Amino acid sequence: MSRHRRTSRHLWDLPQPDPGDAEAAAAQQTLGTPHMIRATRRAFGPGIATEISADAYHETGDYVYFGFLTADSAQLANESLEQRRHQLRVEGLKKPHCLMIAGLPLGSETRWLTLAVGVFECDRKRMVMRPGAGPSKLMLFFGFDSQQEVVEAAARVRECPEYKQSTTKLALYRLSRHNGKDLDIQPLPGEVK
Repeated sequence: MSRHRRTSRHLWDLPQPDPGDAEAAAAQQTLGTPHMIRATRRAFGPGIATEISADAYHETGDYVYFGFLTADSAQLANESLEQRRHQLRVEGLKKPHCLMIAGLPLGSETRWLTLAVGVFECDRKRMVMRPGAGPSKLMLFFGFDSQQEVVEAAARVRECPEYKQSTTKLALYRLSRHNGKDLDIQPLPGEVK
């Protein structure tokens, strides 16, 4: 594990707080531990704080930070979180309704979408554009139990500064499975950014 760097999307092994992320730095000072994991609260669900065995934890609006005294315990907890994230993604694929966000540049930072939508993406696809239409784009899919949840998640996405300031055209769609087979794709009301 490398020192002074994030070693995975959510695991830090730092003797000093990361100056590039003020919230993480403040959380690490509060935790008082040399190793820390950050987990998105809504996407992992309300029980995540009790599922991870940590030496300390700190909650903010969007994240739960777990502190560890040893690198080994932090790594084990990180692996547990990755397994749980995979399980939640598989469950999302089985849900009857889906929010599709299309048009993101390949390689885009998408954490803001996870925070806004409140669930992990369950799938992602590369959109190959017709010749002359520009570079390939990314489509992300987020699973939900109801159409209303999809509409509410889309509204939260549209309120994000990242969405409002996007220089690429982003489109939001609701996908619904009927009878487990037929797929209904509808653009969601509102502007196509």
